[in-house]
Amino acid sequence: MPRRWALSALLGVIFIFGASTGAFAQKTTGDINGTVTDSTGAVLPGVAVTAVCQATNLTRSVTTDAQGSYSLPELPICNYKVTTELQGFKAVTREVQVAVNALSKADFKLEVGAQSETITVEGVSPLIEFSDKLNNNVDTERITEVPLSGRDFNSLLAVTPGVTREPGGGFIAVSIAGMRHTSNNYMIDGISNNDRYYGDSVMNQVGILGVPATLVPMDAIAEFTVQQTPSAEFGVKGGAAINVVMKSGTNQPHGTGYYFRHDKWTDSPNFFVKRSGGDTTDIKNQQYGGTFGGPIVKDKTFFFGYYEGGRVSFVAPYDVFVPRPSEISAARARIAAAGMAVNPIGENLLKYYPTSESGKQTINGVSFADMDTFSVKIDHRLNNNNLVNGRFFYGYSNQSAPAGNGDYFCTAHCFHLCKDGPHMTLYRTFADIENLPDLFIVSSIGD
Repeated sequence: MPRRWALSALLGVIFIFGASTGAFAQKTTGDINGTVTDSTGAVLPGVAVTAVCQATNLTRSVTTDAQGSYSLPELPICNYKVTTELQGFKAVTREVQVAVNALSKADFKLEVGAQSETITVEGVSPLIEFSDKLNNNVDTERITEVPLSGRDFNSLLAVTPGVTREPGGGFIAVSIAGMRHTSNNYMIDGISNNDRYYGDSVMNQVGILGVPATLVPMDAIAEFTVQQTPSAEFGVKGGAAINVVMKSGTNQPHGTGYYFRHDKWTDSPNFFVKRSGGDTTDIKNQQYGGTFGGPIVKDKTFFFGYYEGGRVSFVAPYDVFVPRPSEISAARARIAAAGMAVNPIGENLLKYYPTSESGKQTINGVSFADMDTFSVKIDHRLNNNNLVNGRFFYGYSNQSAPAGNGDYFCTAHCFHLCKDGPHMTLYRTFADIENLPDLFIVSSIGD
């Protein structure tokens, strides 16, 4: 059986220094800004605004300007506890969610009182799109809770506004805002995830069976955004920017484990299985793996990793075209009538070729796809304004499927020889039958 191999490895050890002045990669952070006023609506300058990530204790502080405004840029995605403090006013605290490449707006209204008194605002500020870039954010809850066939995050693209995905997915299947399928700019944590040859993504690209050869598991993704009209910082391609942000380690060790399985006893027989006298399609599909993250040095260095394996195998019947015995006899008769002898090589090879008076034969094609993929991510905080992170991706896949039967299988015309003038034909025929190699049938006639 012919075998194709799909091997995909993406190695990235990238150091990103994130400060309020900018970053050296595409944006994987978010911003918080807002205005602080008193109970009468007058703006308050000089208010201390502090944001603390509750998962890693990352802290950023700013002071409101003369207009009472503040801005906390380039914050790693997290739920932040934001506190405002000013002498003579009660402190106010609220939670603010920061999403990748998004602006979270949090305004505060302070009441006169002792600074030691704190007012806590319950609930997280909703994410509101303030840019003109047509951002669509898919958060952790949707990624983990929406059931997806194959656990491929690309399936979620189909429910994102402006995205068209070919039915059933497959190779180069996503078009965004009417652009070409190859115009999409795929990224993982701001790092290019583009296949430069085909124009598809590297991780989560499908193999010959139409299933992903490698995966970034759903459990390892914090969120992703689709920016239909990307800003100049992205470059590379003219289409939409799809940026997947991986989860990171925190001060609290955390992880997941999972095992999914699909067997034939849960299925009903399809038309072709019934016709061949079978009960169900012989299939076994397994996906398993896990994630784990935690601290290396509390509040300073964190790790996160994942592994996912996949084992798919199934037997599917399909029809191939084979010569009829009557057609072979007619071909021999035409050659004899032309005063020529049948090529002995072709006759010997023909002994190994299946025949059927119906002209077709049902073959049980065996297909399988094995996958192993893992990644390790390290985050280190130099200080509250500078972060360093590195990541390693590896994916391996071995997929095998029967070759297409289209023009590769001999039909009646293979045995039709010209009646006038010298003529030689060479037909390459192939049948995906166990222990049957490629066959070349050579025949010739002449004056």
